[in-house]
Amino acid sequence: MEESDNFTLSFHDLCYHSSKNGEQILTNVSGSFTSGRLTCILGPSGAGKSSLLNVLSGHRKVGVTGQLRLNGVPVTSKQQRKLISYTPQEACLWMNLTVEESMAFAADFKLSPKISKPEKQQICRELLEVIGLEKCCQTLVKNLSGGELKRLSIGVELVSDPKVLLLDEPTSGLDTVSSYQVLSYVQRLTTQQNRAIICVIHQPGSKLLQLFQDMFILTRGRELYCGPLDQMIETFKTAQLECPLSHNPADFALEVASLDFEDERLQMLMELQNNNNKSYFVEAIETSRGAIIEEQQSFMLSSWQQLGVLLRRSFRCALRDSYNLKARTLVCIATALLVGVTFYDVGSSAAKLLSNTSIIVVIMFLIYFVTLFAAILTYPLESAAFIREHKNNWYALTPYYISKLLVEMPSLIFSTSAAIFIIYYLTSQPLDWYRVLAIWATAILSGWITLVLGLALGALFPVNEAILHAILVIILTTLFSGFFIVLDQMAWYMKPLSYLSFVRYSFESAVHIFYGFGRQSVPCPETFCYFTLKKFLKLVAMPELAWGYDILGLVVWGLAMQILLYVSLLKRIKQDV
Repeated sequence: MEESDNFTLSFHDLCYHSSKNGEQILTNVSGSFTSGRLTCILGPSGAGKSSLLNVLSGHRKVGVTGQLRLNGVPVTSKQQRKLISYTPQEACLWMNLTVEESMAFAADFKLSPKISKPEKQQICRELLEVIGLEKCCQTLVKNLSGGELKRLSIGVELVSDPKVLLLDEPTSGLDTVSSYQVLSYVQRLTTQQNRAIICVIHQPGSKLLQLFQDMFILTRGRELYCGPLDQMIETFKTAQLECPLSHNPADFALEVASLDFEDERLQMLMELQNNNNKSYFVEAIETSRGAIIEEQQSFMLSSWQQLGVLLRRSFRCALRDSYNLKARTLVCIATALLVGVTFYDVGSSAAKLLSNTSIIVVIMFLIYFVTLFAAILTYPLESAAFIREHKNNWYALTPYYISKLLVEMPSLIFSTSAAIFIIYYLTSQPLDWYRVLAIWATAILSGWITLVLGLALGALFPVNEAILHAILVIILTTLFSGFFIVLDQMAWYMKPLSYLSFVRYSFESAVHIFYGFGRQSVPCPETFCYFTLKKFLKLVAMPELAWGYDILGLVVWGLAMQILLYVSLLKRIKQDV
């Protein structure tokens, strides 16, 4: 790299307080990171290391104040997300893709669509060689070792060529050998590509420490030291803090950072660092006149292009891991066969009208529970990868939202259709084509509502809480469906709640389909049948609304759930921002 390509990222008086409890986490933190140098952020637990990375990367904005500059020029929020890339502690990747596919999709999202496919492939191959993964290109991500996962997490962010790379504990969970391998590759990226790479390391050994050029030490949300590693011990000496010869400098730095906050030596060291920061920051501003930072667009792809790439990736992952589709379909078919055998031919006799009507509830519950709980478990499996990619400027929320719904629909349609046709035929319901189409449409709409509801609950709550809320929703909406208590017998002040129940609209629509649409009677093969069709419908006080209104009610509920899902995802990505 030429000298003109060198840069310095500096920050001054960064403060951050949590929006949840108002706790001050970072207090007037200042420092700088230089290109071509690998920096280690060190500090005791709770010092604010991960919070500093989140603030610098722009992942946290609420409750943040301070200045961020590149070569002395202020950095806007949009530039910040383009120039700085953040890799969290956990490997947030798509486990059903291969290493090569992971890099290819990252290139599709993060590189200009004007770049040809062969050029993107060449960029990915070069990066895989740099991070040492060229030999496992065809390996599924879920089969990689811990060290390989860490390197791939770094590699997908390098595709867009960020100037600054922030790594939160890249050696966490790795043995000594794997930790050294990961940091060796990181150091190579720093020197060969002239990047500024900053790593939070919990407690580096002597061998790992030698890979770093600079140190940034935090204590209780304040900077204690920012500068070259080889000058750290001498700086500590000026504050009467001398490191024993046999001591690991990193361990000694942690001991210093853990001193009582009122210790005079600690205060002296912090004052020295504060003076150095002030003089550096004034100098950086004075030498930056005329410097320009190029403004970057938020995303490389248009919304439609993002949607296309998301659909390709999502369908590939779904086809490679078809267990959920197979399990859902198998459960639906097995349950439908059991219901069909149990209620066999009940639709052909007026003597079995009550049992025949019970089939409607069985169908609804089958659709609701299979779809709802499968959807609740879907979002948590990919939430970390989605949030990381969105915050690192891969794609917008809306394309992801649309792709998620489109990818889930084939499974819903296939499993629901299989169940509804089996039950409808085995229980001898009228086989008029319009009735079959109407019951299928009602089932799909009901499944659509519970699918989106499950995705929304999975995004809003932890899994155990989401399941509890789902059960409550189903119980309450079923209570006012008109099956367990006839609508005419419901208290006047409770009856309006039935219009807020999507189960009511599904049930009433099915009653229309089974007994309405001009159906005059149900055959009575026995000597006497207590119920005639007219008498039975009067007893259950249905249908009260026209069939079109029931379908309209389901559509309105579906649209309401769509809005809820979008708001849930929006809240999720803005959580702790």
